[in-house]
Amino acid sequence: MRVGVFKFTSCSGCQMVLVNLEENLLDLLRFIDLRYFRMVTDDNLPSETFDVAIAEGAISNEEEALFLKKLRRSFKVLVAAGSCAVTGGVNAMKNTMPQGDVEKAVYTSPETIRSGKAFGLNEYVPVDIYLNGCPVDMSELVQALISFIHRVPPYTPGVTVCVECKMRGNNCLFLTKKEPCLGPVTRGGCNATCPSNSVACEGCRGMLVGTNLDALALAWTNLGMGLETILRMLRKYGGFHPSFAR
Repeated sequence: MRVGVFKFTSCSGCQMVLVNLEENLLDLLRFIDLRYFRMVTDDNLPSETFDVAIAEGAISNEEEALFLKKLRRSFKVLVAAGSCAVTGGVNAMKNTMPQGDVEKAVYTSPETIRSGKAFGLNEYVPVDIYLNGCPVDMSELVQALISFIHRVPPYTPGVTVCVECKMRGNNCLFLTKKEPCLGPVTRGGCNATCPSNSVACEGCRGMLVGTNLDALALAWTNLGMGLETILRMLRKYGGFHPSFAR
């Protein structure tokens, strides 16, 4: 199975997860032909078709969008790996502001900047599989690669972080400390890593479809949080999810 790993605008956290598989990666390479991995090689992009492409990072300029569209014709399965590739991630927080204001706040010479608003890969091309998280969970990435080897769809968690938190026997940070936590609406699969370490969930794995976002917003409002603060927390990793535009 021919696999390519690609990077767009973001940090390299998700690719580092792949590198850090260490012994697991050596086992997987017995079945996977890693044909392109820009982070660890200077090889040019091969001309043949890939079976699977794993792409991380948001699309934030025309050059990246065109490159992605060109690449999409070269592989059978596209995997969006990490929050940036799925929704635009943290980069997409700037999307609600005028681009000029963002550039002036960050850069001393904004006239040289070629980056614009940030979007997930599916804004431009069809995506077959989503691996959520910032970065993606190591075990989830391994299971996905094993699924590709066996030609079956990867397992997609159907529970929230809140459910996983209860399964671990944790005390609820919202109930005990009145800390706003996105666990009740966030897709599970991380084994509630943050709440298990007394850190409220910030929703890096994206919202699970069918959860009660209105009830969560009401609970936060009863704590005295304003609507703008709630939306800002939801958009930190959620990008332009339709539910966040209300």
